[in-house]
Amino acid sequence: MVPTIGSTGLFTIAAPFDTLTDPVQEYTVGSIRSLQELSASGDDPLNNIYVLAGATDADMQLDLKNNVPIIVLIAVDGSFIYVPASKVTSVAKITGIPYVEKTLIVTLGYIPTDLNLATITSNIIADVETVMGITPIVTPTDTSAVIRLSETKHAALVTARTNVNVVNKSYRTLYEELLVTNQTQMTLINNINQVYIGKGIGG
Repeated sequence: MVPTIGSTGLFTIAAPFDTLTDPVQEYTVGSIRSLQELSASGDDPLNNIYVLAGATDADMQLDLKNNVPIIVLIAVDGSFIYVPASKVTSVAKITGIPYVEKTLIVTLGYIPTDLNLATITSNIIADVETVMGITPIVTPTDTSAVIRLSETKHAALVTARTNVNVVNKSYRTLYEELLVTNQTQMTLINNINQVYIGKGIGG
């Protein structure tokens, strides 16, 4: 079959060209070319298309005789795959919602090797759960070789971190604490109102 240029889907390819494609990977038809055109442009379709897939010169000659076009498929990684149209048996449309695994990279720069990251790790997990409803996997990882700083430089960095207004709590924890504080204040206000009302003050 000859799919239209620009069409995207899951392609079922007959042997031996099925070894060049993945039946569960999405491909897009980039172009459709003739064997005569490929030969004239010096692309050597025999070796670069047929022999590469395990086919023979006889297979190419048969396709030449039948004017079988070559389908140029573009993979998701941008690579090109050349398949005779006679080997394309079906194209399934993509109907699902595309998903991909995502990773958030937080670079802390150089920090002491023994600095405890348990608090920030748990806070990141809590905040992602609050915002996205997803429980992430947070794994502290060393991304460089160990370097050594002078005592003076180390002390200056520790002082700089200490002078920052650090709150070792996630936003969810801060929000929940604020709710409790507000509820406590509202209870106090209601109690005061009851005292005033009981004494006939304020109407």
